[in-house]
Amino acid sequence: MNSRPVSTVSFVLSAALLAPAAFALPTQTNGTQSDTPYAISGTDLLQTSGATIGGTGNLAQEGIQGLGALNDGIYGPQGGANAHPPGLGAFSAGSGESVTINFPQANGVTINTLDSFAAWDGARASQNFQFEYQSTVTPGIWHRLASVVHDPGQLPGNTNTRVGLSDSTGTLASNVSAVRMIYGNTNFWGWNGFREVDITGAPSSSATGARFLNSIQINEPFTPSGSDLLQSGGIVTTSTGSFQDEGQVGLASLTDGGFGPGGNPGGGGASATGNAGEFVTFTLDLVASPLGYSLSGVDVYAGWDGFRGGMEYSLSCSLVSDPNTFITLGSTSWDANANNAPGGNISTRSMVRDADGELATGVAAVRVSFGDVTFGYAGYREVDVFGTPVPEPSAAATALLAGVALMRRRRRA
Repeated sequence: MNSRPVSTVSFVLSAALLAPAAFALPTQTNGTQSDTPYAISGTDLLQTSGATIGGTGNLAQEGIQGLGALNDGIYGPQGGANAHPPGLGAFSAGSGESVTINFPQANGVTINTLDSFAAWDGARASQNFQFEYQSTVTPGIWHRLASVVHDPGQLPGNTNTRVGLSDSTGTLASNVSAVRMIYGNTNFWGWNGFREVDITGAPSSSATGARFLNSIQINEPFTPSGSDLLQSGGIVTTSTGSFQDEGQVGLASLTDGGFGPGGNPGGGGASATGNAGEFVTFTLDLVASPLGYSLSGVDVYAGWDGFRGGMEYSLSCSLVSDPNTFITLGSTSWDANANNAPGGNISTRSMVRDADGELATGVAAVRVSFGDVTFGYAGYREVDVFGTPVPEPSAAATALLAGVALMRRRRRA
């Protein structure tokens, strides 16, 4: 897909895009044990992949080991700081502090599971962090997969906690170049004592086809584009469905360049409600670009309270060569209600990209087809479509083609 000659009769859609791929929010499982350590891995990716680890903040409160404990394979003794002289398997992390792990593999790594372990002599074994990753498909962009909160409170004796993240597909993310944990606070001391982070998986193969790169934010809206193709004029929007449940604005909100307020937008709010069987089609400006567009990406945003802030949709497009036939690029499913452990308002973003930078060329229209989340419909805030016009042949190229045709006719004669 790296070489795609374009002419007046060549419109290309990668065959790799024809198999829909579904992705879901990860499942969080919490565990708590008194006076009993958890078993940790000595052979996970953080110990076998050559990953480099960095952090921000004071990660060695009360003289404990610090960042080196994150992947040393040592759980350490029970108890607080007195049991943990430097070199004995514990690091601290509190509000605003972070840990970043970079993987050196050219195609990144595939992450199957993540386990975070904390332990202390009281209430400093709770956990609060955002788990994010970067993909080789979208360098420099962080995708937040989970907002983790596990706070068992003050327990008798020593407290041990484990938070596990997994996915029903078996894969949390592929082609991962970096992961990051941004820590929050769950107690009045301001930090917790962590023992280890285990990440299982393997090196990834080269990324091919459309990738749905999903992010979730709690009580924090996203910022859509204000200058994508759907706001440049000349588009025609058609749809099946009402998109106005609970008094929402409807389809106009999907191309206004804004996310709107967080939470349930209420009557007249800035969203379009998408139910199963409803779809919206954006026919691009074919007057400005008769040969269609080279499609580089599509972003879909949703936001509501903890019940309808997720999304479920499939993405398809048609080509100028056959504008009435829509070919599926893939699908995604984010069930906000099932994964809203922290509570609060949920905002989600789905970025669709291809590793070579082009989803399709000669695109005439883009269609988003909605499915049901737990409570029926989700509140969609914006759809951004990115791409560039397919250039018409230059005068020289046109003359060359005409000359070739003339020569062929003379030879036949």
